[in-house]
Amino acid sequence: MLKRGRSTKFEELLQVNIDALYRTALRLSQDRALAEDLVQDASLRAYRTYTNGTVPDNFRAWIFRIMINLHIDHQRRGSLPTDPKALDDLPTGDQGPAQSFANARLGRDIAAAVDGLPEDLRLVVQLVLVEGMSYRDAGVSIDCPEGTVRSRLNRARMLLREKLADHAPESTGDRVLRFTKRKEVS
Repeated sequence: MLKRGRSTKFEELLQVNIDALYRTALRLSQDRALAEDLVQDASLRAYRTYTNGTVPDNFRAWIFRIMINLHIDHQRRGSLPTDPKALDDLPTGDQGPAQSFANARLGRDIAAAVDGLPEDLRLVVQLVLVEGMSYRDAGVSIDCPEGTVRSRLNRARMLLREKLADHAPESTGDRVLRFTKRKEVS
């Protein structure tokens, strides 16, 4: 009975985090199939550990760490195909057609700018700005101190400001500034 209860709790925690996990895997790998594999493998590894009695204090950071480690393993093997159109599949939330159309160009510009960042900066942007993780949780996920997360995010923001200054239309300048502006998350 305890194992079934633990399994149900795991499913609930995974369900809450699965979309964010997939978005991050897709951003890292830029390949739909590999992103799905990374999420599936991370979920399976986490489930095995979770049902054996190891319960993490911070499930979200823990499962992201597992997925990121799997991505690093794939990179080391040199088996990361890239599909530039893979990012078109990122879940965007509930938007009306007019808002989607108005944000399309800005979204492409931001995605291209983020994709152009070095991987360590891109990962911090994905975890903190896109997924809304705290600096602490992002640090746990990528196995580095909170100060390093803050530093990388600051460097990423500076680079994004430079890249997006020429690409963003005047009417969306405020949204670009909000995206690249310092947001305190603790």
